[in-house]
Formats: sequence, structure tokens, C-alpha cells
Amino acid sequence: MYRLANLVGLTTIAVLVGACGEGRATLTEPHQAGFTKVSSQFKIDQSNTMSDGLGLGNGFYGQSFVPKATNLAKVDVLLIVNQVPAEGSWTSLGLYTDMNQPAVDSVLVNVGPPQPGELQRVVTYLFNAPVPLLKGTTYILGWHGTSTSWEFTYTDAYPKGQALLYDGTPLNPSADMVFTTYALK
Repeated sequence: MYRLANLVGLTTIAVLVGACGEGRATLTEPHQAGFTKVSSQFKIDQSNTMSDGLGLGNGFYGQSFVPKATNLAKVDVLLIVNQVPAEGSWTSLGLYTDMNQPAVDSVLVNVGPPQPGELQRVVTYLFNAPVPLLKGTTYILGWHGTSTSWEFTYTDAYPKGQALLYDGTPLNPSADMVFTTYALK
């Protein structure tokens, strides 16, 4: 029951954050994604906010990262949402040490339909409790979704990690997904 109540709250967060999205109709070069201001209870740990306006969707994709923090409390990802149906689309984000093994922890969020003209939205995945991390260890954010796409850049904007396909192999040419990880202070 708690999990369901939490999901309803996360859906509300995702819809509210969506109002901050930028249009991509005239995008010709990589741009900085419009992430929201950080709450005082969280601190940014790892981040790539550079996007080429390209997206990988309708499947399972990942982004490796190396934390400096000792916990993972929430993750923001930039999604292309213009194909989300009126009933919304369920997406999940998990923390992995290996994409071919079960997730250490995961979060399920319903992404609401786009507002008129909305193409992209920053969606927040808030873990029920902060997940312990070992500094300097490589982890993977594994995202699964349909009717949405996770934006990325072919620029090596985040040299500590890379975008990964469903089986954990790096996207070729090398790329980075648009994401920000947060630790609980």
C-alpha cells in the first residue's frame, strides 16, 4: 500500500516537473537540459545535462556512473514524452552493478501525457530509502520504458561512464544519457 501511495506522489512530481521542459523544434546543437533546482535535503552527485535531442526508447537502456556520494536517493532523467498516451506510460529506473543481474533497487513511475507542444520532460525517480553506494565503484542506472525515450548525447559529456544497450554493451559510437543523481545530505 505504501508503494502505491508513493507512486501516486511520484506521478504528481513527474507532471509538475514536466512544466519546466523546453521545446526542441529548433535544436541544432547540444544544449543543457532544464533540470529543476535542488531541494536542500539532496545534493547533486553525478550529472550529464548535455543532450543532442536524440533518444533511446521502447526498451531497456543504461548509463554507467561512478559516485562520490555514499548513497543514491533520487535520479532525474530527461525523457522525450510526445508519444505518451492519455493514460500515461509506466517507466522504471533501477540501480545495477550489472545490467544482466537483478537490480539493487528500483522505482516505478507513471509519466503523464504531454502538454500541448511538450516534447521533453525531466522525470524524477525517488527511491523509498537512500540506496547505499561505495564511492569509486561503477554502478548502472537501468531505465525501461515504452512510449517514451531517454535523451542522450554523442558528446563525451560524462567521461566517468557511458550509455549502455539492454545487454550492458556500450552504445557505439560512445554516448552519455542525460541524468543527474542525488544523494541525501
